[in-house]
Amino acid sequence: MLDTFRYRSFATNVSCWEHPTYQDFLRKSDNEIDVEKRREYMHRARRVLNGRNACYIPALL
Repeated sequence: MLDTFRYRSFATNVSCWEHPTYQDFLRKSDNEIDVEKRREYMHRARRVLNGRNACYIPALL
């Protein structure tokens, strides 16, 4: 689910939102073998996604 918003060019990213810090946390998570560290990176990415620069998906009517 978090990968949906990694890049604005992804077809599933209908909001066209992206954020470099979010991308960095996902990249670190992808490359981390320690489960706890990976979980922390994903948690931090989620905070960026839900934070002040949050991604908002337009309502499709």
